[in-house]
Amino acid sequence: MRSTRLLALLTCIALAAPAGAWARRSDPPRRNHGLTINAAPNPIDAGDPVFVYGQLNRPNHAHRTITLWHHISGAGQGYTVVQRTTTNALGFYSFTRAAGVVMTNRSWFATAGNGVHSRTVFERVHALVSVDSPPATALTNQRVAITGTVRPNHRGEPVFLQQQVGGNGDDWRTIDSGRIGPGSHYRIVHRFRVPGDRTLRVVFRGDARNLRGESDSFSIAVSQNQNPGFTLNASADPIKVGDPVTLTGTLAGPGNANVPVTLYSRPWNAPGFSAVATTTTDPAGNYSFPQSPAHNTVYVVRTSAPGDHRHTRQLFEGVHDTVTVTAAPTTVQVGQPVVFTGTVAPDKTGHVIVLQKRGQDGDWHTVEVRRVGPGSTYSLRHAFGAPGTKTVRVHVPGGPVNEGGSSDPVSITVMASSTAALPPAS
Repeated sequence: MRSTRLLALLTCIALAAPAGAWARRSDPPRRNHGLTINAAPNPIDAGDPVFVYGQLNRPNHAHRTITLWHHISGAGQGYTVVQRTTTNALGFYSFTRAAGVVMTNRSWFATAGNGVHSRTVFERVHALVSVDSPPATALTNQRVAITGTVRPNHRGEPVFLQQQVGGNGDDWRTIDSGRIGPGSHYRIVHRFRVPGDRTLRVVFRGDARNLRGESDSFSIAVSQNQNPGFTLNASADPIKVGDPVTLTGTLAGPGNANVPVTLYSRPWNAPGFSAVATTTTDPAGNYSFPQSPAHNTVYVVRTSAPGDHRHTRQLFEGVHDTVTVTAAPTTVQVGQPVVFTGTVAPDKTGHVIVLQKRGQDGDWHTVEVRRVGPGSTYSLRHAFGAPGTKTVRVHVPGGPVNEGGSSDPVSITVMASSTAALPPAS
């Protein structure tokens, strides 16, 4: 009986030894030894599902146990077991790491016992940066608070407020910063000194745990404070390209009835203001101008009578791009590409255009970046690396020319496929 117990104890120790050895090692396997591995997609946004797969290239490869190990970047532990499965008749195996599980950078390898192991795969994970309903408009010198969340938690680390300054949507400049606080929430307070459109985003620059993360871009139209003696307002701000807007205001008395007034505009690329329309105030000093700008435009109204130099403050009108989209096919297998095509108005040939996927935080995150082609048309191609229903849209980042525009959301059904249909594992 004693010898039987001793034998059982020695057997347990022998079986446990490899796990303990790997848990202590800082040099995981660099090359496969009879077992391949791959992970898709890679990199991912925090919380996205991951498909880990490979093949056992040894005799008797069917129905063998495969163990998946991982090490989480920034954690003090070594490699630990995450999951086990068995190979199919051809030696293929797969693991699915569900949505919400993989939040930080990590490394994976697989073992099949008796010294059989894969190489190590380094999975990289982008942090998710979201913005909480930023204001669409602001006044010059007004304190504007930009708030949001970074996932996973990066309390104490910096985030940066950036403004898009290039005409083609590809040139960003940092204008302010803040710190991530409790609950991984941040707050950046900024004053805009000059009227005009601001296309902004919040950036987390990354660390050992996560790759860089960027929020979806958003626009704020900044106007001057009203002149109480001569007001100017817009019926809507911002608008979409092609939509009408009515500019109205009131000239205060005395001397405000039947006064000729002129509307001046300065589109985004004009060196100065130009007169675009003239009307006359009513007996109460009210006036209106219908307009339909194609680009971001600053307006001001001035009295037209000789010797009368009254004028309003500058009013900024933001104009969103419009984006159409067609996706084909809308039901695919993992690894099969979907092609997204459409148009952008006004003409944005050469401008950056992105495909965005709704992340685990409910916000939009970029997965493909291209340029708008001739005729302001585009084609984006993307293959999804894990099964499930994906909600995506096409987005043109804003800037000085126009505020950004987005297509309607599109749902893509991604079905599981055999590992043979995926990129080869090595």
